[in-house]
Amino acid sequence: MNRVFNGILRTGHFPEEWKRGKIITIPKAGKDPRKPENVRPITLLSHVAKTFEWALLTKLRLFLTPRQEQYGFREGHSTTLQLIRVLHYLASERNCDRYTVAVFLDMEKAFDRVWHDGLIYKLIDTSLPPALTKLSPTSCNAVVSASLSTTYYPPHAR
Repeated sequence: MNRVFNGILRTGHFPEEWKRGKIITIPKAGKDPRKPENVRPITLLSHVAKTFEWALLTKLRLFLTPRQEQYGFREGHSTTLQLIRVLHYLASERNCDRYTVAVFLDMEKAFDRVWHDGLIYKLIDTSLPPALTKLSPTSCNAVVSASLSTTYYPPHAR
């Protein structure tokens, strides 16, 4: 497997079959599951693709350093810890009789709105091996009432 994965990283070619995912939905508790905004889509990939994804993430971490203030999507950091950090700061400022203003911004569907060409440009601008920026995204089929949909390719995959 190691030789296959290294070949993918060197050439940027990822086998088409490994890219195919099956989307299932998990309803959010207490919500009407017939409404799309009330379900969580989960993409099931092959075991080999998931193993490669894990290996790729491990390799990417060598090149990409998250910002210190980023808590989401970082191992050992959670949004709960970030909230504790903010509350600690607010309490410290209050104990010193200083005023503090906070602005919180929640970007709904932030990942869905990513400018993918711009993201690829940013990745190329790092020390990331160029072949990694050529790996194309997963195509998928949705499972609805035990039936499989036609294949969907995300807009940035075309």
